[in-house]
Amino acid sequence: MLISVLASSVFTFFLFQLIYNFNNCSRQNINKLRTSIIFLFVIIWIFMIFLFWMHFSVSESSEIRNNGVKVAGTILEGKSIKGGRGRAYSVVVQFKTAENVVITVNESVDEDEFLKFKTGQKIELIYSLNDPKIIELLTNKSAIKNYYGSEERDLTISDLFKLLDLNDSASLTMLKKIAYEWKFNSDSTFYLKGKTTAISIDESDKLIFYSMGSEYWDFPEELETLGFKKTHDSDNMKTYESPMIIVNVQLIIKELQAYTTTEIYTTKLN
Repeated sequence: MLISVLASSVFTFFLFQLIYNFNNCSRQNINKLRTSIIFLFVIIWIFMIFLFWMHFSVSESSEIRNNGVKVAGTILEGKSIKGGRGRAYSVVVQFKTAENVVITVNESVDEDEFLKFKTGQKIELIYSLNDPKIIELLTNKSAIKNYYGSEERDLTISDLFKLLDLNDSASLTMLKKIAYEWKFNSDSTFYLKGKTTAISIDESDKLIFYSMGSEYWDFPEELETLGFKKTHDSDNMKTYESPMIIVNVQLIIKELQAYTTTEIYTTKLN
């Protein structure tokens, strides 16, 4: 409704502007007026296309939010088409509805998502009960955040401290609130996020955080902000202490791959 009113107002404004210019125009300026008319209608056309696209996007998001059902789907193929403003990417996804009806949809994706997909890959998606052709892939942070209400962010050292005081169920709930991908592997007693991040918590007040890459090598900066005292500093190991917590952050380089481990121990005051 609001978009319709806005579009009508803009069109009316341009129409009155056109009539005013025509009534005040001499014959010598007819050619200039003709050019102005073409320009004005091009502007109106572009604006109307934008409003239609915005309305369509909002309607789809609302439909998914109000009538969406989560199912598993399969990537059948992907396409990359070069256009005037760069490349457009899309994937063909197939899934079954709750009524066991097979649906195939061609869905636009961004370049980062496209490069991560593989033919035959299983993914999660949401489809509309009213129109199963309306879908949203749960493959990017924005979609996951909107659907699950998770924050979809990296862990902080403060998050790890909080985990030490929680049981298994509460720990998983907290981790999923931070990033929905976190899972608990009961066989290994590890909390896992994909294939690159893991957390181990034992009953002796010890937590170990494993991460592929060196991004968490920056934990010491956060520890210093929290008032921890540095007690050891070398090229690949840093130790920080507070009256009740000891933290070791270690950087390991093996076969050109970096790994970071963060060990947290709680101490008992005598």
